[in-house]
Amino acid sequence: MAPSQTSAGIRWLGNFDESERPTATLLLDALRIVNSSTIRAALQDEIASASYDRPAAFYPIRALDDFTDADWPVAFVDFDPSWSIPAAPGSEALTANLLRNLARGRSDVLGPDSDLDRLRSARCRSIVFVEDYAGSGDQCLEYADSWFANRTIRSWQSFGWVRIHVLLFAASPEAKVRICRDKRFSSVKIIEQAPSLSYAGWSPQKGRRPPVSPGSRSCRTAKYRPTC
Repeated sequence: MAPSQTSAGIRWLGNFDESERPTATLLLDALRIVNSSTIRAALQDEIASASYDRPAAFYPIRALDDFTDADWPVAFVDFDPSWSIPAAPGSEALTANLLRNLARGRSDVLGPDSDLDRLRSARCRSIVFVEDYAGSGDQCLEYADSWFANRTIRSWQSFGWVRIHVLLFAASPEAKVRICRDKRFSSVKIIEQAPSLSYAGWSPQKGRRPPVSPGSRSCRTAKYRPTC
């Protein structure tokens, strides 16, 4: 059954005017819905099988706003990535919980609560940034920027003592291109490529945006800081 034909899908489509529902239906039926158990299992299997140099430290990719208001924050200077935050940050909480559980009772896996002293004392060889989904790539690259801005991390990488990796369950084609072209990463692993409007394979008629009716809300384009 197509998502638009389910009871939840029908309720969601009810939020749209009659003229907008064909477009909303097309978008809804193009979605691939993945539950959290599938994501956890796929990330766990990849971490277990990947050839990261060990010990390896794993951190969920988080919005820098979770930590600090600084414009250009530096990891372990302006904030500590091992800090927890008061409220559960949605999908980031799923990733953090998975990584904490994987690290329990193991000496070759360092959890997301590892601070800089812990990385140093354990002689960490790999740092892996983990996320369930990257849509634009901005959050991943901004988070990585804060680590690369740290002199100690940059020095470790320069001497070849530490390699930086990215592991994503899914990413849009646009995010994949942006993240993979960043030569600071030793590897980028994306388990699934997520669909996007640009790569949906729709006909020109299907992909054409409907006219915005008077009085309807327009979307504002988010502004992100440059990462290249």
